[in-house]
Amino acid sequence: MRSAATGTSAWSAAEREAYANDLGNDRVLIAVSAASNRSKGDQVPATWLPPASG
Repeated sequence: MRSAATGTSAWSAAEREAYANDLGNDRVLIAVSAASNRSKGDQVPATWLPPASG
């Protein structure tokens, strides 16, 4: 999703950096190995996402 669609286009560089480095936030993407990323292939997210907690 483009940042304009999510509202992040108005964020300062510091806000973007803080968000990107907030590993406690479940919405942040986490870097993974190339092999792990390739293993997902072109599957839909429901086939590789972990089960929802709670």
